[in-house]
Amino acid sequence: MMLYLEQFLHPMKQFSLLQLKANNSHQQHEHFCNIVIHDSTGQNSKIIELLQKNTNSAVEAMQYGKTLAEQCVEKADIAGKALEKITVEVSAISETNYMIASAADEQKTVSEEINRNAMNINGIARDSTEDASLTL
Repeated sequence: MMLYLEQFLHPMKQFSLLQLKANNSHQQHEHFCNIVIHDSTGQNSKIIELLQKNTNSAVEAMQYGKTLAEQCVEKADIAGKALEKITVEVSAISETNYMIASAADEQKTVSEEINRNAMNINGIARDSTEDASLTL
């Protein structure tokens, strides 16, 4: 169960790292935008290329994050189905325990009845023995 939990949390950690990467890309993008505005030396095309590269990296990070989020949803769905199955099994065990307890109670009642009958038979047999010994 712990391994399954770690597998579930691993994509979440990766997703958090991707969020940080996307945030850093966004900050770099803003920084380069400021440079483009203030740059008058003709290097705007290099800066634009770098911006495009960073933007592409951010898009890739977001797409990967989306994939990880989808995997987390799938694993959560699997975990939910497993919990439902466990609930059904526990219910079945509980019902079986109830049936066993009821059967044990019935057996106790029958055993007590048999014991009473055996004691009555023993008493009748003793009385018959005494009566037989008196008649001889």
